[in-house]
Amino acid sequence: MRKPRTTAFVAGAVFATVVGGGTAVAATGGTFILGRSNAASTVTTLSNASGSALSLNSKLGTASLRVNRTTKVPNLNSDLLDNLNSSAFARTSGKTGSLEFTGVLQDLDNNGLNDAIFAFADCPPGTQMTGGGGVDQTATGIMVASAPDAGESWFVAVQIDENTVESPSDVIASVVCYNPQGAVPGAGVTATSPNRKLSPKMAVKLATKAATARASR
Repeated sequence: MRKPRTTAFVAGAVFATVVGGGTAVAATGGTFILGRSNAASTVTTLSNASGSALSLNSKLGTASLRVNRTTKVPNLNSDLLDNLNSSAFARTSGKTGSLEFTGVLQDLDNNGLNDAIFAFADCPPGTQMTGGGGVDQTATGIMVASAPDAGESWFVAVQIDENTVESPSDVIASVVCYNPQGAVPGAGVTATSPNRKLSPKMAVKLATKAATARASR
């Protein structure tokens, strides 16, 4: 029995309207149509045993993927968050710890007499400085610097009377460090400060403060 031509015409018109107009296309069990909104009543899975299952390329400045829900997607890994790598964020497994370093005598004017005590407190490799401070227990000292120096280090400088014997252990620099992997190595231990040169920026700052301190005496 021949199918009425009117019925065939109506069916063709409906198909043309659905596909040509860009509205949803029922794709369950059918073909995925590019450039159209496809719909399915079950989950669609794309597999590739040889590598990545899906690669999306979009116009510069536009998102390669969009979703319509804020629900968390399980196992979705992202390399960057707001253009920041994971190393830029603190982790719940991270710990902070403080280290203390006693000072070292200095002869700043090279006259054979010690006139200052320096103390550097360094964070261990792999950790980051989050703060620091200094202690001056000398009899004649004036603290002229307690500030971060180059790298992950806190610096303390105390100007002393060069005609008085002062103990370098009476000057302490402390530093607070953060370790994203866990406990901070050496935390709670007091050691002797390394004896090294100041960064150029700190050297200028210290000279200015020392001159001000001398002028106020």
